Amino acid sequence: GNDVQVDMTQMRYRRPRRLPLDSSGNPNGGRYCRGFWEIGNSKLTSGTQITPAVLTNGVNNVDATSYQTASVTPIAGRPVLLVVENTKTGGGDAPAVSGGGLEFTSIANHTQGTRRLTAFWGISDTPVAGVITLDFAGVTQTGCQWQVIDLAGAHPTAPIVQSKTGGSAGVTSISVTFDAGFGDATNNLALACYSKSQDTEAFTEEAGWTQLVDQSDTLPNTRSGSMQRLGGSDLSPSVSWTTSTGANMIALEIKASGATATGNIY
Repeated sequence: GNDVQVDMTQMRYRRPRRLPLDSSGNPNGGRYCRGFWEIGNSKLTSGTQITPAVLTNGVNNVDATSYQTASVTPIAGRPVLLVVENTKTGGGDAPAVSGGGLEFTSIANHTQGTRRLTAFWGISDTPVAGVITLDFAGVTQTGCQWQVIDLAGAHPTAPIVQSKTGGSAGVTSISVTFDAGFGDATNNLALACYSKSQDTEAFTEEAGWTQLVDQSDTLPNTRSGSMQRLGGSDLSPSVSWTTSTGANMIALEIKASGATATGNIY
């Protein structure tokens, strides 16, 4: 499948010697090897880059115990990101999510004031077209917003490398900071999702980031969005607006598909 690149800046030939090789010729035994090339301090990486695409997004300000997205058509074997923002006095409740034949895993959440922001990823080998249901187990919420984002090129079994959350009251911007050093600084995706308790002012994304979603609704007054950037050259994503209000953010490093290896390669 994917193109593979090997950094050979420290490649050198080793003369015949006894190496710890097993019966299949892999390191782990002590058999004699005729000669081999060793690539020191190298990294083997895939050429795949992640290309996110919004499948659907939406808002609903009706008091309810569950909500549904528009119908989506997931791709077999390809992860999707689901972001849910819901409100309730004292803080929104955790949603149970299902639909599209997808198996969802919760990634992270953050609550500020009445608003909760939650991120999930889902995948299926046999997805079906259909709505995704956001269920609150009989507890009434005062509104809900959602984003469903296809992650073409993302790792199919372990796409989330790291997640960071933050939030504050009375601010005109929100930011979090990733751990230093992306696993693949070229192909891994940085994606931030966020919400604020004010609906009329659009988000201003930091330079170098590409907006995916910016949506709003009234009663409750809420705005939510997301943005993305390839690679780890900016470890502190931020968005801003004019009027002071409360805000949440979840930022994710999403792993690119394809084999990776570090250390010496023989």
